[in-house]
Amino acid sequence: MIRAIIIILAVTSLIGCAQRGSVFHEKPDLSLSAEERWQLMIGNWLGEAVTESGDKRQWLVQRFADGTYRVDFVLAKEDGAIEKSSELGHWAVSGPVYFTSFRGWLNGDSLSPSDPSDPYNYDAYRILQLNNEVFEYEHIATGKVFKVTRPPSGFTLAN
Repeated sequence: MIRAIIIILAVTSLIGCAQRGSVFHEKPDLSLSAEERWQLMIGNWLGEAVTESGDKRQWLVQRFADGTYRVDFVLAKEDGAIEKSSELGHWAVSGPVYFTSFRGWLNGDSLSPSDPSDPYNYDAYRILQLNNEVFEYEHIATGKVFKVTRPPSGFTLAN
């Protein structure tokens, strides 16, 4: 009797999959909110934080519609020294998760590529708040929270 019930449940499940399409080959349509979330991520975002050593770090993230990003960093050290760097990579958002794939550092016009086999170059974040003015997200592995805001049009990082 139990064997018959299991067979009926299995056949019913397979018929359901056949009617809706294979779960392995079909994704649901993007909801409007998912499309809006993607669009909100695109553009410039400015972040600022104080490091553990007391230095001030600013970063300007440019996310592009093709899923690539560029981040320019300015680190103002307590001794007055300024360090600048830029990184490139890929970004995406799925549901409440934002993730990045670091591809390398920009040195002038050339890229110093990262090692794609290094798990350190991939990060996932839980989206805490996202609207046209504020994006707040939490690194899933570390729990560190970041908050960035839309800078004024034409904004560039200070030296």
